[in-house]
Amino acid sequence: MVCPFRQWTQFTCPVHMFKLLHFFILLFNLTLTVDTSSVISHCMEDSTTVDDHKRSTSTIRSSGFYFKNKWISINRPSLVPNRHNLIQCLNNKTVYFLGDSTLRQWFVYIIEQIEQIKLQKHMFQVLRFAIGMVNWNNAPYKIAMKYHHHGFPSVAKWVSTKDIHYIANMIDSLPYDRPRTVYFLSIWAHFTATDLNFYRGRLSSIKRALDRLHRRNPSAVVIVKGANTREGHAAYNNWYQDHLNSVLIEEFIGLPNVFIIDAWSMTLGHYSGWNIHPVDLVVNNQLAVALPYICPDLV
Repeated sequence: MVCPFRQWTQFTCPVHMFKLLHFFILLFNLTLTVDTSSVISHCMEDSTTVDDHKRSTSTIRSSGFYFKNKWISINRPSLVPNRHNLIQCLNNKTVYFLGDSTLRQWFVYIIEQIEQIKLQKHMFQVLRFAIGMVNWNNAPYKIAMKYHHHGFPSVAKWVSTKDIHYIANMIDSLPYDRPRTVYFLSIWAHFTATDLNFYRGRLSSIKRALDRLHRRNPSAVVIVKGANTREGHAAYNNWYQDHLNSVLIEEFIGLPNVFIIDAWSMTLGHYSGWNIHPVDLVVNNQLAVALPYICPDLV
C-alpha cells in the first residue's frame, strides 16, 4: 500500500500508523494479543525477575513510562526522594558513590534535597572535577555519604595520580563492619573509548570484589546505575553506549543484593532530550526507583 505524501505528514496513513505502533511495541517491550473484540497489551516480565521486595535477588530493569513527569515503574513501587523520605531512608547509614559524574549528580542532588539548598556555582565546579574522595556528613541524622571516581579510564582534563583508585580496590579496603552500608556504582561513561573485552574485564574484577564484600557483610546493598543516553557525539555515541549498558546488565544480573537501575530507559523516554547529565526531574525519578531497594519498609 502506498499513501500520498499528505497522508504521511498528517499521520493518517495506515502504513505509517502501523510502523509507529510497531516502534512503540519494541520500545516498551510490549506484546499484543488480538481477539475479535479488543486488543490487549501487557508487559513481558523477564524470567529472571522475582519479587522486588526480596533483597536477596537482582532484577534486570525498571522498565516503565513517564506520566505527568513521573516515572511509572512496571515492576516495582517507587519512593519520592524528597527531604523527609531521604532522611528516613538514609538515617544512620553510610553511602558510597563509586563511579562517574552521572553518579556524582545523584550525590549532589541528595545533598541539595536534605540541606534544602542549591549548591553555589563555585562549590559545584569543585565537585565537577573531583576525582578523589568527597565526604558529606549530616550529624543530626547520622548520614555519611562519600563520592569517589572509578579510576582510569578518565576523560577529566587534570587528574592527580594520588587520587586514582579503582572500584574493586576501594570495595576491598573500605570498612565492612557497618551493617547499614549502601554502595552506588556507575561504570560506563568513560569506557566508550575502550573495547568490550576491556570493559568486561573491569566489570569482572568489580564482581569478584562484590562477592568478597557480601561474604564479609551480607546485608550490604549494592545499586548499579545503568547508562544514560547522551547528546550526539562522534566519539561518545549512543549506539556503543547501548552495547556497554547491555554488557553491564549481563555481568551484574543475578548477584545477591545487587540491583540494577534502568537509567537508559529513563533518559531515553524523557522529553528534555538526551543529555549525559539529565535534568533534575530525571535524576529525581532515577532515585525514586533506587530508594525502595535501600528502604523497602518505606514503600
